[in-house]
Amino acid sequence: MSKECTIIRSTEAMVNKAMVPVSSLTKGSHAIVECECPLCGDVFKMKYCEVVNRGHSKCPSCRRGGLGNRIIGKVFGRLTVKERIDGSRVRVDCICGTVEIVETGQLLAGKKNSCGCLARDHMSKVGKSGGGSKHWNWQGGRAAGRKRRSADKEHRAWAKAVMERDNYTCRNCNRRDGAKAAHHLSSYEKDLSQRYNVDNGVTLCYRCHQSFHAHYGNACSPEDYAEFSRKYQEDPEQFRFKSKPSMEGRRKLTWDRVRKLREWYASQTWKNDSAFCRMAAAHYDMNAESIRVIIRNEAWVEHDIPRK
Repeated sequence: MSKECTIIRSTEAMVNKAMVPVSSLTKGSHAIVECECPLCGDVFKMKYCEVVNRGHSKCPSCRRGGLGNRIIGKVFGRLTVKERIDGSRVRVDCICGTVEIVETGQLLAGKKNSCGCLARDHMSKVGKSGGGSKHWNWQGGRAAGRKRRSADKEHRAWAKAVMERDNYTCRNCNRRDGAKAAHHLSSYEKDLSQRYNVDNGVTLCYRCHQSFHAHYGNACSPEDYAEFSRKYQEDPEQFRFKSKPSMEGRRKLTWDRVRKLREWYASQTWKNDSAFCRMAAAHYDMNAESIRVIIRNEAWVEHDIPRK
């Protein structure tokens, strides 16, 4: 038993209803002795045999890697530790004058930084600052223009009227299932007079709407939609998006990984694609169908995939 790490304050202990000197106790004695932690100075009681077996008299908090009494005086946000209540709680003083008893683990984990005055001060700051450019967290109007349409009641009413007129059916491919969008024939940004005119809107499914803007941009006109509809009826395949691998795997898909997969596939003669896809999917923690699309779909080019 190390003397440097063991401090026994008791001189006598109770054994068989009689007080005996601690020096005469055997190593296996279950007598209760008063000990002092050599790290934080905390005084506590434990069995003599446990002190001997452990070789030290550290308190439970210091044995678990805690601070023990060393936490007294430390500052956590607006809280200052003043006193230890027990092994897991301390008394703290907030800068606003409030006295509380909190869990030590909350302080060490950063979950407790004030008595609640920090949140109250923050909310009062938000309430007094006002909205728009006067708001304390104003960032230059990021949600300006088109991004604010979802919060515009007049725009929502216009979109609902357009879709009800078309019976919630895509005017381009006649689909009724899936998500729908009310599309402006004349540009939303340029033709302000027709912005909420029901005759200036048509109902499109999500795929047709995304495909239209991918080919004609946002500054569109009724002539652009007429051309898109005519070409779609002639050859729908030219407006369909290429299939891409799913991202359900835990690892992110990068261009380097796609290149390595294709090189791995081309370096050997495989019995069939399914065997390679299952092996690669297990190695990269991805879906086997995603691997199949990567090695077969040459439409995937480098700018389609992030490098990191």
